[in-house]
Amino acid sequence: MVFPQQSPQDDYFYSLMWSKAITEALVTYLLTRQAAGTWVWDSNNLPSIIDAREYLNSTFNTDYTDIEVLGRAKKLRSQYNLFNHMISSSGVVWDQENNYVHATTEQWKAWREVYPMSRAYTFHGEPLFA
Repeated sequence: MVFPQQSPQDDYFYSLMWSKAITEALVTYLLTRQAAGTWVWDSNNLPSIIDAREYLNSTFNTDYTDIEVLGRAKKLRSQYNLFNHMISSSGVVWDQENNYVHATTEQWKAWREVYPMSRAYTFHGEPLFA
């Protein structure tokens, strides 16, 4: 049996509970809601969370709770904020075409000490928000 090769980011961004496909669907759903003006990050979005839960559960035959979907949305926001912090740092270049973050060894070391999730960006940029 041949298994698909796992990227270094998979360990940081996905799990058995939150696969890449489900996570991508949630991001797409929330960005669609944001564009429609019914989702605002860091505010009370209970109606959108309920709708997202219902959408994910019906689409992927899952049994997520509102708390689990809200928790995942918060983690995605943290992921987004970290990536934007990294690429906006002085001396950092984000190669958008190749989805790669170019930074000094010292910057990578500092980020890894403070933000363990930054290790996910060592070989690839942001897979969801780029």
